[in-house]
Amino acid sequence: MSVPDTSNQQPPSWLYSPRTAFPRTGTDAARDFYLTFASITQFALYVVRMASHISQISESAREALFDTAHTDAERDKYQPSEDPPGPLVELAYHRQFFIGILLVRHVENYLNYLSSFLFEIFTQRPECMKSSEKVDLEFLLEHESMETLVHGIAKRKVESLSYSSFSALASFFEDHFSLSICPAEHFEVVNEGIETRNIIVHNRCVINRRYVEKTGDKLDRVGEHRDLYESDLAGLIPVLFEAVKSLDRTARRHLGIRGHRFDITKILSAEYASARKRMLKAAAP
Repeated sequence: MSVPDTSNQQPPSWLYSPRTAFPRTGTDAARDFYLTFASITQFALYVVRMASHISQISESAREALFDTAHTDAERDKYQPSEDPPGPLVELAYHRQFFIGILLVRHVENYLNYLSSFLFEIFTQRPECMKSSEKVDLEFLLEHESMETLVHGIAKRKVESLSYSSFSALASFFEDHFSLSICPAEHFEVVNEGIETRNIIVHNRCVINRRYVEKTGDKLDRVGEHRDLYESDLAGLIPVLFEAVKSLDRTARRHLGIRGHRFDITKILSAEYASARKRMLKAAAP
């Protein structure tokens, strides 16, 4: 893993969220996606910056001890190492685990957005739920009004679709709403990201037959460990962000789904201030 030195240069674009990148209008589902997206990338940036900062402090301390040593024997103890251990080296060593965490969280955030967005469509446009599917009497009797019934049907439909494949979700959006879930040129990237998430969570990142079938990979790779690299994040994360932004904007325009104004930066700042206040209160004697 190539860990950036954040003291002298900007980190890669997938690792941070420019304040101007977030739309100011969107559905509740989009707002929640952007908030989680920002939280994930800010945490990743915090980890990298902390490791870089500690490494710089360690090097400064070594140089100071070397300069103030009184004897050659003391100076020998503080000679720079050809392969110095430290937080950045440790972070690079744990590349697979660190990238895996970020990839899983971003993919799950994207899938949660799709489920939440479908729920908004179904509740705001109940006619979109028309189909040949049967609803049993017991389910009907559980609801006291048409409004709660619509919410119940929407929730059940969303849950069933969320367990489907990405291709099934894409087909559902296309067939029912004439919406493209993501640009065609990015479909394979998103699909592979989702299937990679699946083997990370369910198979210790070992390639299985489902992964090969869903991604078109070579069958002889079944049983291999799927190595994760920075390029996996760099190729996937911006695509997920743009896919949500495009889908949310297009659906609001074509389906008339209500949107709201929000400021992600202000929301996060308020949440941070609230969390800090709770932490200080808990730490107080």
